[in-house]
Amino acid sequence: MTYERSLVAFTFRCVVPATEEDREAVVIGKAEALAAAAVRGLGADYCDLKSVSTDVDNIKIRRRNAEHLKQMSAVTDV
Repeated sequence: MTYERSLVAFTFRCVVPATEEDREAVVIGKAEALAAAAVRGLGADYCDLKSVSTDVDNIKIRRRNAEHLKQMSAVTDV
């Protein structure tokens, strides 16, 4: 979780397991409950939660080619 000291805004990312039958609103509700608990755990309060969801099964991972990785490791080894 990342947040501003005044807690004007914060980001909370979590994975909520869901089935094909689960409605998005239910899954977001579970995630918001986790975020709310995390904020309360900091001793703070919140209002007006805004959430977005992403189906992790649909995320495409862009892999870099091996040559690029060799160049990156050469740069980081300096």
